[in-house]
Amino acid sequence: MSTKASKKKTKFQDFNYSSIFEHQKVGKKMVPPLNKLPITKNSWLDDGAPEMLWAFVVAQALPREEYLKCFRVVTDWCIKNLPTHEEQMKAAPAANPADPVGPSCDIEMTELAKLSNATFDDLAALLNNWPNCAVGLATLGTLTTLPGYEHWARCFPTEEPNFDVLAAAMAPAADHQSEISTDIRWFKVYIGMAFGKVQFPIKMKKDVEEILDFPNSGDLRQVRPLIRSMEGSFRSMRAPLTWMTDFWDELYQRTGCIDSSKRTDYEVQVEKKVKQEDLIALRMNVLNGFVDTTTTTAIDYRHDGAFGIMLYALSVTAEVCGPSRASLITGRIGLRTLAELYISFAYLAAKDDKELWYEYRNFGNGQTKLAFLKTEIGDGTVPGFMDQEALFQMANEDTWQEFVDVNTGHWANLNLRKLAMEGGTKDVYDKYYDWTSTYAHGHWGAIRDSNFVTCFNPLHRFHRIPRITHRLLPAVTADAVELLNTMLALLLKLYPALGDIPAIPFHERSDTAQPQAASDK
Repeated sequence: MSTKASKKKTKFQDFNYSSIFEHQKVGKKMVPPLNKLPITKNSWLDDGAPEMLWAFVVAQALPREEYLKCFRVVTDWCIKNLPTHEEQMKAAPAANPADPVGPSCDIEMTELAKLSNATFDDLAALLNNWPNCAVGLATLGTLTTLPGYEHWARCFPTEEPNFDVLAAAMAPAADHQSEISTDIRWFKVYIGMAFGKVQFPIKMKKDVEEILDFPNSGDLRQVRPLIRSMEGSFRSMRAPLTWMTDFWDELYQRTGCIDSSKRTDYEVQVEKKVKQEDLIALRMNVLNGFVDTTTTTAIDYRHDGAFGIMLYALSVTAEVCGPSRASLITGRIGLRTLAELYISFAYLAAKDDKELWYEYRNFGNGQTKLAFLKTEIGDGTVPGFMDQEALFQMANEDTWQEFVDVNTGHWANLNLRKLAMEGGTKDVYDKYYDWTSTYAHGHWGAIRDSNFVTCFNPLHRFHRIPRITHRLLPAVTADAVELLNTMLALLLKLYPALGDIPAIPFHERSDTAQPQAASDK
């Protein structure tokens, strides 16, 4: 399956993330570039956005051009009514004299709470020039964990909070690069520049001009990241404020979760199907081929191994390709088995060494012997899924088990990744093995994918909540059959006398969205 092909354009290739090749191997970890830097992580959603809650309310209520105008008007008001940067520094010097920001941003919730009633009332009167903002701003006065909520309650009285408006306002905060998040982060940088809290070298004159005239100047693909970087660096200089934990807890207690499950999450979505009669026909062809190519009743490690892998792959494919089974968790575990079968088969076929075929089989005999011996220890209870007599018989089939070593490593003395590299199937390993293994091992990724869903309430920070039942996953049918057909090609290459055995075809489904319970009936 390792054929050269032009890389397809993907949905995410222009996104801002480090490629796998940009990660550095540190021990057994692959570390992305940013994670190697000694920086303090600071979440925009958790720690930054709540400080600008009122600005998110304004941005939700007004068109973009209008709310940016509002931010500039508020900046002018701050310059006229609030202490200068020098006055602030004298009153509350920064803990670090080299800190270019000093006291926190003047229009954050924490700072607005410190204003006198008269000064805040003046600001509220200014904001009342945009009456569409009143409902959202009034809700701020009902949140008792917000700093200065009394100011908002006094100036924007209400008997009933409107959490729908507040949720709509906070939704863009989930993405720190969204347009509204970036605009509000610009607001913080802009007011810092206006107060002289931010100093720039002369070589950044053009950048300063573009920020001041945002979003009307410069290449926004460069200006927007610069704004976010500056705001993030300012915020990282301060420890997160403790009130935010109480703020998020209050929102959780006062609003309900919103299950974002879709009806299609619990319906079979298989565009192509495999007919069981095709799988049966292929099995019969393989069985007939086994008989036709048998030349001895002595143990033929190559012959038994090649045909055995193919027959086992057929069995697994038949099990996972049922309409509902293909979308179950066990379908992914079956796909992982098929990937490992193919990688092993390709390696054996590429080397085609008599000793390797022997080691492959003898390793399996040793594992069977080990399983039998373990049934004889402890209290002698045999698990229900095991047949002790069958284990004993198979362990002694090729030779008496006293002459069978138990290899606790790997039959080729390689891990599967290296086996794939040497067998020319690294592409299959990368495509199919890692993610399916998370389902086999019960890692968090598989648990999250199948049994949790995002709560669509922005006031809950889009946290994860359990599903009533696990969702039906994208079907493994096409991938399973592709691997099976590729193994058939390997078998035909090893035994050309088999002739041309037809591969498994796909059939279009006419019922691509039939409701099914998340279990195999």
